[in-house]
Order: sequence, then structure tokens, then C-alpha cells
Amino acid sequence: MKTSIPCKLCSLPVKISKPQTQDLFCCNGCKMVYTMLMESDQYNLDPSHSGQYHSNQGNGSNQGKGSNQDKGSIDFKKTKLYKQCVAAGVIPDTSERKPTFDMPSIQESPEVSSGNSPNDSYGAGSDVHPDSKNFLALNFQINNMWCPACAWVLENALTRSRGVIKASCNFSSDRGNVLYDPIKTSPEKIFNMIENLGYTSASLDKKPQKNVKEFIRLFVTLFLTMNVMMLSWA
Repeated sequence: MKTSIPCKLCSLPVKISKPQTQDLFCCNGCKMVYTMLMESDQYNLDPSHSGQYHSNQGNGSNQGKGSNQDKGSIDFKKTKLYKQCVAAGVIPDTSERKPTFDMPSIQESPEVSSGNSPNDSYGAGSDVHPDSKNFLALNFQINNMWCPACAWVLENALTRSRGVIKASCNFSSDRGNVLYDPIKTSPEKIFNMIENLGYTSASLDKKPQKNVKEFIRLFVTLFLTMNVMMLSWA
């Protein structure tokens, strides 16, 4: 008999057939975002306040820094970084009461960057000029996305890849689009990266060509059928 337990990150239900001792996630996106939160250096475990984190920025001290296991045993949902992810829509807000205070954009967090800064908006190793007109657009469908964290992970991975100028992934529509430099990358490489992250994709730009082929096939079939009918009547 299958039961449901909440996802470690977003609390969405995860169906299991037997009890599990390890952390479970509803999708690869949540697992990756959770790993980034646990490996973040923005927060260190404060030994004088059990279950609380404090920022260690600006002092260079590593005293009191907890391991990933220590952080995992503490309610990481109280950290500022997690709340920034929720405010930006990266993590679904499953709490009963929405936060009423102002939350900075997730792009402001050094640990969770969208990759849209001037220095990295063209992907790692890309040296193309932003005004170049030699870029190509790729529109595609994304399958196996379970929550907004999946779209965020895909968008950031694509944006930081070589040759990609701009990337956007929409969880609600299961669509993605990429502006890329054909000299540095290709649709095959982009789709391979998506597949390596645990998702599948299909180009939407090829659908019109596919429809034309299907129309030609239908026309030929009707033409041959009419010939057979005419021969049978003769």
C-alpha cells in the first residue's frame, strides 16, 4: 500500500511504498535546490542558539560552522535564503500564512543567482557581443517538471552554459526558450544538457514541418484511394 510523505524542500506529497529513512524529494529540481541550500556559506550554525542561523559575512570566521548533516537536522525553512527562494517562486509556498514583509529578489542573493548579470549572461566562456544579430532562438517543450524548482534549475543551468545568451523556462506551461550563439552551441547540446538533468524536451520549432509532412501523406493517401475506387467502378 502506497502512502505519501512531504517533499523535504517544498512539502508537496511524495508517494512511497515502504518507509524511508533518507530524505525524499518530489523531483530533481527540489533535490538540487536543497543541496545548494545545505552547501550555502551564507549561514552558519550559531552554537548559542539552537536551531538558528546567523550570517557570517564580513568577518571571515568559520567558527561554529555546521556540517551539512547539522544543517539538515535544523529547520532550514527559517533561513533567509530559503525565504528568498519562496518569495521568488523557486519553491512553492505551502505555508498556511504568506509572509507579509518585503522580500528581496532572489537575484540579490549570491548563493542563488539567476545568471542574468552582465558578466555571465552569455554563458560560461562566451565572448559574443550583446548587440550581435547572429543569434538563433530555440523553443521547446519540457517534460517531467514537478514544481517551480525544476524550471529554476533548468533555467540557471542553461543560462550558464557556453554559447547561451538567454534562457527562460516556464513551469506552468512546460515551455522553454533559449537564445543561443550557433557557433558555440547547438540545439542537440542544449537538449543533452536538459536530459542530463533528468528531464526530456522536444523542439516546438519542428512541429510546422511535421504537420506539412503529415498533410502530404494524407493527400497522397486520398489520391491513391480515389484511383482505386475509379478502377473498381470501371
